[in-house]
Amino acid sequence: MKNENAKIVLSTLAALLSTILSDAIPNLYIRLAFIICFVAGLMAVLSAPAGESRHKKKLAAVICMAASFLLLVSSTLTNDITARDYMMHIRNFFIQTDDDALTYASHYQQMRSINQSIDRLTADFKNEPYKQKLDELNDNIQKLIFDIDTYRFWEDKEDQQEVDAILKEIRKEDSPFLTQPLNEWQTEVAYKMHLSALPYHYYNIIKAMESIGIDCRSYGIDEYKLIIWDTERLFAYYNMKKSLETKRSENPTYELFQRFYNDYKVRHERYEDDFDYKNWRFQLENVDTISSMARLDNYIMSYFDKFSINFKPAVNKPFAHTAAYR
Repeated sequence: MKNENAKIVLSTLAALLSTILSDAIPNLYIRLAFIICFVAGLMAVLSAPAGESRHKKKLAAVICMAASFLLLVSSTLTNDITARDYMMHIRNFFIQTDDDALTYASHYQQMRSINQSIDRLTADFKNEPYKQKLDELNDNIQKLIFDIDTYRFWEDKEDQQEVDAILKEIRKEDSPFLTQPLNEWQTEVAYKMHLSALPYHYYNIIKAMESIGIDCRSYGIDEYKLIIWDTERLFAYYNMKKSLETKRSENPTYELFQRFYNDYKVRHERYEDDFDYKNWRFQLENVDTISSMARLDNYIMSYFDKFSINFKPAVNKPFAHTAAYR
């Protein structure tokens, strides 16, 4: 009876240990495979009877443990997780301040929400040429969901040269950012119409906006908010392009092609863009339908490029938590 109780306790501890060790593995399926192999290996040792079958159990245990070790090592190497980062990750599981826990929980939930948005995009774009871009983006986000407490994800993108380039865009003659001070609605319009499609890092965009006096904190503008705004804009362009498909074969020419953003906002069962764009519109002159669709397609691809550079996991960075605001 004591042996049975000991096995139960040890198997429970094995399951807990495998969960802790696998916590830094980004891919869910690899995590599950690691846990199964690790627990199966330990259970094979614990349940091995005396005699010849004991050797078979030991062999099975060695195979399972070797498989779990290979899964863990290959995953950490593939995702550029250093040994120091991994040990700090395990340490953090046991020693974590309240601020760390709240920061991690916030980032985790935000990244899960972004992942759900990408899933919706994938479902809508399943027959589109953007599918490969979405798959790559989804893979990177899956990694970051679990790596957010290992890498200084947003702050590692800081680049003063890029901030200066963004400021140059903001100060262009036709920039809506020139109307100062900007209220919350004007700030969202200015970003969506002037910066949204440009391939800059979100962290540096916020730094640039703050440097011209926009109070991002009071307006609730962080990296995640900008991602949502970009997703809304991407859907608007996509909906405009889809609306032209029935006219592709005829390919009519437009002296003035314009589409109001309010008419093409994303409207999903679980999410709806409720922003009022008023009279803001997408506008082209003297273009045919196919050319209009090509321009819209270029805008759509620009968002995938922007997502790609923003969601590329950091490489070999020191362990630290990061907040959304500086």
